[in-house]
Amino acid sequence: MIAIATTTWNSVDLVETFLEHHLGGAITRVFVVEYGSNDGTAEILQRYVEQDLVEVLHLPALADKDTSNLVRRQGF
Repeated sequence: MIAIATTTWNSVDLVETFLEHHLGGAITRVFVVEYGSNDGTAEILQRYVEQDLVEVLHLPALADKDTSNLVRRQGF
């Protein structure tokens, strides 16, 4: 298995294109931390979960946090 991990929040206009791009090649699994989207993103992710291609960790408490910049500032 070759997997990638990503985060998402309210990315309905991008999430399906992202998944199709990555799952169309060597990637066989995508792990997604989902921050409580309310724009349809979670519903799109669920379709991929049902196909056993995506695993989602729901963390809506992080929706208002700038997690990418928090990690960057920590030097990861």
